[in-house]
Amino acid sequence: MPPDKGEHVERTKQTSDLQITTESVEPRQVRLTINVPEERVREEMRRVARAIAREISIPGFRKGRAPYHIIAQRYGEAYLRGEAAENLIETVFKEALEQKKIEPYAPASLEEVKIEPLRYVFIVPLSPEVDLGDYRSLRIKRRTVRVTKKEVEEAIERLREEHAVLEPREGRPAQPGDVVAFSVQGRTDQGEVFLKDGDAETVVDPEKEWPLPGLHQALVGMKPGEKKTFRLKVPEEAFFDFEEAEFTVQVKQVFERLLPGLDDDLARTAGPFDSLDELREHIKEQIRQQKQQEAEDEYIEQAMQALVDGAKVVYPPQVLEEEIDEMIEDLEQRIRWDLRMSLEDYLKAIGKTEEELREEMRPRAEELLRTALVLTRFVEAEGLEVTDEEVEARVAEIQEAVEKEGRKWTPSEAELREVRNILLREKILDRLTAIARGEAEAQTEPKEKTE
Repeated sequence: MPPDKGEHVERTKQTSDLQITTESVEPRQVRLTINVPEERVREEMRRVARAIAREISIPGFRKGRAPYHIIAQRYGEAYLRGEAAENLIETVFKEALEQKKIEPYAPASLEEVKIEPLRYVFIVPLSPEVDLGDYRSLRIKRRTVRVTKKEVEEAIERLREEHAVLEPREGRPAQPGDVVAFSVQGRTDQGEVFLKDGDAETVVDPEKEWPLPGLHQALVGMKPGEKKTFRLKVPEEAFFDFEEAEFTVQVKQVFERLLPGLDDDLARTAGPFDSLDELREHIKEQIRQQKQQEAEDEYIEQAMQALVDGAKVVYPPQVLEEEIDEMIEDLEQRIRWDLRMSLEDYLKAIGKTEEELREEMRPRAEELLRTALVLTRFVEAEGLEVTDEEVEARVAEIQEAVEKEGRKWTPSEAELREVRNILLREKILDRLTAIARGEAEAQTEPKEKTE
């Protein structure tokens, strides 16, 4: 095994002797070709030889004193040249970037190395280009929210269901709408037990298909103490791997659900209301607020989508691969935590390769990346920023809420970054919706991107 090649001596700052050419490669990459002068290669080969001489003993020479030609005879010029090429790669790459004023957006890839004469060819990813277009003209009409009488009455009916009283009905057959307590055992057509519950309870609903269509129909007409065995077909769309099942059920009790009357007593039972009309108004307002929030969320989503759809985004392919890498890492962590499995075992279980999984993730990764790049450019264009004072104020709010629960919270650096990100997102959404409503004209004009 060759001895340690020793430390590479950094080249002092001077006018670069490299011959460099660049070629644009779509999308958003540059091919960087670097030709290294032979003199510089020979200089580095001599450094490599000196490092070898310091590490080995050669008869006839003191350690570290063996001349270059002796080292070259023992190891070969090709070896020394190869080591020199490896040593020079990082230094000449940095020099070339400085000389051509190129700022990589992600790690470059080495496309080609020619040892003699020494030449490196790199593919360097450049920063994405995002053109938001005329986003300030974006306008979206807000959906009108209204609450119907039917919606209020349906909510009141659900309230009656919640406050229903269960009355035992000894000797009466179960009817749709009754609550039935029963034991159940299900066997496959091969006799294997796949369902066993000694304390099952359900509201009898003939339309219900749990665990298979027909079981609830079988409960109808059964009395407390009655036992029944029957067979049911398994639908093709079910997740069972058998075609027919045998069930044995025994009804323990039948309860009739008695709904409270539609009157002021219901209002007083449901909450601090004196009358049914007051309850109705309260429910109507709750529904309105819920619909208003849904409409606001929908409005934000539409505005965000319109902003992203209206932008032109070009990015180097390496950035997308990094996004997929992060998604894979996140999945791997969740699998390890939730399923106690490795990613390799998980892929075997679902019958996919990692490459197939990456391709499945690609569309979502593209969507996430595009959105992130557009929002970053939007923040720049609108001059949005979060101050330290705003972060401190939000932290104080959280701490106050936590203290009311009898706990204390001191944010970590990661949590502070999360608070800052939340505040920035809030500002993004506020500004974006203001633009969509046509209320942002008086604000600062969009800023040009600074390179």
